[in-house]
Parts: sequence; structure tokens; C-alpha cells
Amino acid sequence: MERKSYSYKLKSHPERLLIDHLLESAKTAEELIASLSFDFGLDKNLLSKVAYIIGFTHDLGKATTYFQRYITASDKEKGRLKNDPRTHHSLFSAIFTYHFTKKFLSDKGLLEENGYYQYLPIFSFMAVKRHHGRLNNFYDEILKCSEDSIADIEEQLASLDEEFGQILSNLEGVETVEEPNPLKQGLKQHPKAILQDLIRDEKRRIKRLAGLKDIKPYLLFQLLYSVLLNADKKDAIGVNIQDRGDIDPDLVDQYKEIEFKDTPASKVNAIREEIYRKVIEKVPQVDLKKRVYSINVPTGLGKTITAVSFALKLRKRIAHDKGFVPRIIYCLPFLSIIDQNYSVIEDVFLKVIGKKPDGNLLLKHHHLSEITYNDSQQEYSQEESLFLIEGWSSEIIVTTFIQLFHSIISNKNRMIRKFSQIANSIIILDEVQSIPYKYWHLVRRLFLEFASCFDTYFVFITATKPLIFEKDEIEELIEDRKAYFNTLYRVNLINRIKEPTSLDEFKSILFDDITKFKEDSFLVVLNTINSSLQTYNFLESLKKESEILDTNLYYLSTNVIPKHRLMRIEEIKKDKGRKIIVSTQLIEAGVDIDVDRVFRDFGPLDSINQVAGRCNRNLSNNKKGVVKVFVLKDERREFYKYIYGTNDLALFKTRKLLEKENELSERNFLELIENYYKELGQAKSDDEAKRLVEFIERMDIETASSQFKLIEDGFPTKNLFVEIDKDAEEVWQRFLEIREIKDTLNRRAEFLKIKKRFSDHCISVAKNRVAEGEFEDTEIVYISQAQLRDSYDVITGYKREQGTIAII
Repeated sequence: MERKSYSYKLKSHPERLLIDHLLESAKTAEELIASLSFDFGLDKNLLSKVAYIIGFTHDLGKATTYFQRYITASDKEKGRLKNDPRTHHSLFSAIFTYHFTKKFLSDKGLLEENGYYQYLPIFSFMAVKRHHGRLNNFYDEILKCSEDSIADIEEQLASLDEEFGQILSNLEGVETVEEPNPLKQGLKQHPKAILQDLIRDEKRRIKRLAGLKDIKPYLLFQLLYSVLLNADKKDAIGVNIQDRGDIDPDLVDQYKEIEFKDTPASKVNAIREEIYRKVIEKVPQVDLKKRVYSINVPTGLGKTITAVSFALKLRKRIAHDKGFVPRIIYCLPFLSIIDQNYSVIEDVFLKVIGKKPDGNLLLKHHHLSEITYNDSQQEYSQEESLFLIEGWSSEIIVTTFIQLFHSIISNKNRMIRKFSQIANSIIILDEVQSIPYKYWHLVRRLFLEFASCFDTYFVFITATKPLIFEKDEIEELIEDRKAYFNTLYRVNLINRIKEPTSLDEFKSILFDDITKFKEDSFLVVLNTINSSLQTYNFLESLKKESEILDTNLYYLSTNVIPKHRLMRIEEIKKDKGRKIIVSTQLIEAGVDIDVDRVFRDFGPLDSINQVAGRCNRNLSNNKKGVVKVFVLKDERREFYKYIYGTNDLALFKTRKLLEKENELSERNFLELIENYYKELGQAKSDDEAKRLVEFIERMDIETASSQFKLIEDGFPTKNLFVEIDKDAEEVWQRFLEIREIKDTLNRRAEFLKIKKRFSDHCISVAKNRVAEGEFEDTEIVYISQAQLRDSYDVITGYKREQGTIAII
């Protein structure tokens, strides 16, 4: 909508007129809703108009003289004015939002209906009131809107610039009059009366939500909130988003022809190709009304490119049948494998189109991602790049479970902004067994409702499918998966868990096998950093004594800075000779390495199965790989209890199942895993998940967000910055300079520029293992190059006290 002719002067931002910001935000919000496919029993055109009202009214409170004085003030004055509640605009704007949304729906006779229309006025109010902060529980937020705020509202109302009426006249349905009295320009009530009505009516309405046992109101609100956040920020930054990119659905097929044309025939490669073909053949057959699919096959059989190819072809079918083009969101549980899987997908583009894809086609996003948006057509500032990256504006996004789950269950506006992009997408969840079993009930309820409301498709890929969904809720893309488990005979699992083993005994057994099987490579996976360090040092001493002279030793754990961990993983993957890798659990899922023998400290069965997937992946020389599982202990307890606790249900079920057999072949793994998940599903408690569902149903968004933790908090930690090289020295000096920047927003912006490089040199260590550092307020302990000799080893990382137990 074009603005009406008038000499506007009020500003929303230092370089932006308020009228232009409101009109552009309204237009973008309306278009975002109109572009989506959803089903809440609401008319899309009407909901688009509600989004328009929200976008137009969200900053109306900036028309006061208080805010205008603030926006044009010097930096010194701004600090003082910012703390004046009359400068704040969100509540004042939200009252107008509530009034106009309610009036719009009431005029159409929709508020009397029993559907979701009745919630739109309070949802609109909440979205605007909290568009600069975090969401609170709805009922609590309504209670906060007491008459304590009325005095400030009265003063804001009295201070409205005469231009306000002219701005308001641009909103459809609002009559204009000559005199600049806002009460006569669309508001039939005084803001005080509107607020009192809101408190009375909406308090009852939100309270009734708890009895409905319905997640849809939550999903509807988060959609509106996300749309407003995107519209507001897009215009405030002034970023021009490229048109959506086109991706050939046959991209992976073309890549396979280029990359694998000279690959030698083998049993494993034949199975990989058969699985790929069967999954792709499913694309025309799958029922699009069923929106949860599963690729459940053994590890090492090419699930990544198979899933991406399936998603690209499914995307084409959805575009044809349903009229919208879904984004593809590829989610992984661990940062350690994000780069690896992203590189695989990037290589697909590189080999086929001859160059790396632009950011509008392929994006990597996690909390340590570089804030750079690749685009061969234009350059983006850091602020623009951050907007595009965090907003998931690309066609394929490679990200973490954390980013996905905490964007759906969240009260943080930075996370929720991407909610509208998750709608209408194809979501691939790799290594889905990593979802804690205590959340299965929550995931099932949330994903089924999300899929239904937002035409969203989920593809689970795993070698160990957890029983999250009922059989009729999930469609298997590989129906005869048992045949692949029965056909493969790559690994024997030898069970040594009946009696605990001391670390010295373990090292002796390991030594015997290393010297007996002189050609074999080994992977040793320990539960604690200390046991991994002792084992590595033991092997290093053997190398010095020429016992394993021609063997390359590698050490991996979070005791080593990320920069060196990633370099080491690449070295391991390229090393074709004999090698021994000592690691903690970070290497289990998805890290693409292949060894002959694995020694694993006891853990949950799905984790044991994952590490078994690093053994003899390619069926080398037709010999069997060996995985040995031990229960290691010190003088106090078994090591696994330091990590998983003493009463972990998954460990209890694992031990019960494994103790039945001394040796198992890979062909028995599927039955074993199925029994594990069956027993786990029968014995687990859904209490925590059900509580979270209830919070969501009641719109207790802050509580749900704070209590949902995909990764549990461990011991209190401190971050250590290790000045290991010249690059680290430069980053640290820049960090010190940034700390001195007074302006909070500017300081944050400057730190984002170095965040990736800074984090590459940081490790987290239990607080009680770290000496008091210089920078207590930032939780950063600085290890200078001069201190490296005493504090940090380039191979094994941070130097700990003997006997220290630390989780990864």
C-alpha cells in the first residue's frame, strides 16, 4: 500500500521514516502469510490482513515526542533516555494492535466463532508487546498489564505528534478527521479502557486454553510472532533478499555419475546403490498426507546423499501437487559432523555446477558459524549476513538439532524468527536416535501437529530407529531393511561387560591385540577425558619403545581446541596407513572414518551401535571387523556412571540385553536394537514430556522454553582461550579491544566478526579444574603462549590433574 501524500518527519530508526517502516513491515508480514500453506481452519486472506495490521501497528508508539527525542539524541543522551519508560513503545503500540485486530475481526462477525479467530487479538497484542524481548507466559504477561502502566500510557498519549493521525489514516478501515485526536481516529475507547477490557476478557480466554489440550494455538501464535519479527527486522536492516534459488531435483544423480563412475564394484557399494534406488523410487508413491518418513538402514550405506536426493525430488513433487516449494532443512545432533555433511552437500553442487553454491542455495548454520553470507552477485554487510543466516533464507540449510528444536520450542525472538521458514519445509533429521527418550512423547505430539498445520515433511534417517511414532504414523522408505542387516556381516561385537575391568587391565588387553593384529587399525572410545588421556599416553610410550613404530597415533576429545580437532579428523580420513585413534564419544555418530577394530567403554546401546558403524564400514578384504565392549572402572566406580549417572534407564536396558550373549554379529544388530527400543519405550517415563506439552497447551511459553533442554547441563564450566599460534594471538588482542567498546550493540557486532576464530581456540573445562583467571566476568581464562608449556599440550590438550574425571 502506498503511503498517503503528506510531509512525514517522524522516524522509526535513525535513517528511516516511521510511516515507511510501518507500511513496509505491514506489506512484508502480509506477503509472508500469503506465501505459506497452512491449516488452522482460518481464511488465509483474513489471516494475511491480521498480519498486515500487526506489521503496521507494531511501532506506532514511536510517534511520541519521548521516542523521537530518543531516536535523534546523542549517544551520551540515549543512555539516560532509554531508561525512561515513556520512551518505550511496545506496550503502547500493542494496545493499538489489539484494538484494530479485534475491530477488524468483530466487523466480520468472526470473534463469536469457536475457532482460532477468537485468539487473534491477544496473539497480536503479545507479538507486538514482546517484539523486542523474550516471550513470557501468556497469563503472567496479561497480569503485568495492570494499571501500573496507565500513567506512562497517559503521558505517551498526550505526547503523540500531530503526524500520528496522518500515519494512522494509512491503515485500512480507520477513518480520518481533521483534528489530530487519536481517540477520534480509529480508537473508540481510551487506551486505559482497552487495556482493562483486555485484562478481563483475555485472562479468561487464556485460562480456558489449558482445558482444550490443543497445541495448535501455540503454533499459530509462533507463526504470527515469527512473521512480525522477520518483517520488522528486514525493513530495519534494509536487506534485499534474492529471489529463491532453483535446484535441479536430479542434482545428486548427476553428482553420482561424475563422482562414482570409476568406483570399483563391491558388495557394500552394490547395497548402497540398491538402497539409493529404492528410496528414490518411493518419491512418486508416497502419500503426501502422511508427512513422516524413515530411512532405516545400517551405518555406512550412503544415507546422507540418499536423503538429500529424496528431499530434492520430493520437493519437486510437492511444488507440482501443492503449489509451494519447500526448503530442505538438514539437521544433525553434533557440531563435530556438521562440517563433514555440509562439505558432502557442497561438493555435490561443486562437481555438478562447477562452483560453490551461493548462500541462497546452501547454508550452514550453528552457533559457531562464520557470519558470512556467500553471494557471487552482491556483497552483504555483517548485519545483513547475520539476518539472512539466522533467518534461514536459503534452499538447503545444514544445521543442528539445537537450532531446529529450540526454534520451535522457544521464547527467544532470535530463535523464533526462523519459525515461519521451518513451516512448509522438508526436515531431514540425521542420527535421530540422539533425541533423548524422555522427549519422545513431546516430539511425536509436536511434529505431527506441526506437519499437519504447516504442510511440513519429516525424514528420519538412522541405523537405530527409536520408537517415537506409531507404525501408522510413519512411512518406511526401505521396507525390507531387515534384509540389509542380515546380508551385512562386517562386524562381530564381543561382550566384555559382565565383570568390570580396570584401566590397567584394559590397556593390557589393548596392547595384546595391537601387537597380535599388526596390520589392523584401532579406534578406542572412552567415556572420560582422563581415561582417554591415560590410554593415549600409554600408547605413546609404546611407540617410543618401538612396539608400534610404524603406527600413527591420534587423539580426539573436547580437551583439544576445535581448530585442532577438525584438522585431526581430516588427517585421520586421509591416512591410508595403520592408525590408532583414542577418542571420547564425540567420534561416534557420523564421523566418516573406517577402522578394523574398536574398543569401546560401556554406554547406551544406540551409542555402541554408532561406534560399531566406524568399524569395517566398507567390508575391507572381506574380513570381519571386531568391536569389543568393556565396563571400565576406577577405585570408586564404573566410568560410565560419571557420564550417564547411576540410574540411567538406557544403560540398564543395554546391560540386560547384552549380557545374554558373549558375541553378536552385525546381522543380529537390528533385532537387538528393536528389542532395546521396545523395552525402553515400555519402561520410560513420559512425565517430563507431558509437562512440557501442558505448558505449550497453556501458552506458558517461558516455562516450556526454560525446561526443555535437548542437551542437559553438565558440571559448571569455564571457557579457556588457548593462545596456541599467531592466529590465536591476533584474535585475543582483537577480543581485548572489543571488550572496551562501550555501546552494547556495537560491541556484540564486532565480536560476531571474530566469534568463529575465537571459538576455534576455546575449550570448556570444569570450573574446579581451572585456576582463577583474569577475566572472571566473562568466564574466559586466558592461556598465553608463555603458559603453554605448563597448561596445554598441542596433542592432548589441557593439562589436568591426575585422577580428574571430566565429561566431554
